Amino acid sequence: MTIRLLANKLSQNLKQPFIIENRPGAGGIAAMRAVLSAPADGYTLGEMGNGQSISMSLFQNLPYDVLNDFTQVSVAASFTMLLAVPPTSPYKSVKELIEAARKAPGKLNLGAISPGSTQNLSAYLFQ
Repeated sequence: MTIRLLANKLSQNLKQPFIIENRPGAGGIAAMRAVLSAPADGYTLGEMGNGQSISMSLFQNLPYDVLNDFTQVSVAASFTMLLAVPPTSPYKSVKELIEAARKAPGKLNLGAISPGSTQNLSAYLFQ
């Protein structure tokens, strides 16, 4: 969604259409491969997120080098991470949550979005 908002603003400001071509899956590998193989004529931009950084650690043979094959133009957005419990939870601070988890290993549940995403991996690292 972020890239669609950005493309709309770029189109308005530059009086040039920006077309979004979604290439989902495989940690963004297909999308970044398409960007890398496009002519270097300034007409193709790739949106790189945390998934590509994560892919560097998950896959041994990526068809590109995230750090050397692409040039960063701008940061489009940044997002915060949130640790939340229901209002009825007995835990009112991170400290209380950690203490409870240490006292009863394996008894608390964890839910996180998008397996393999930054949010998901951060939650499991916290766990």
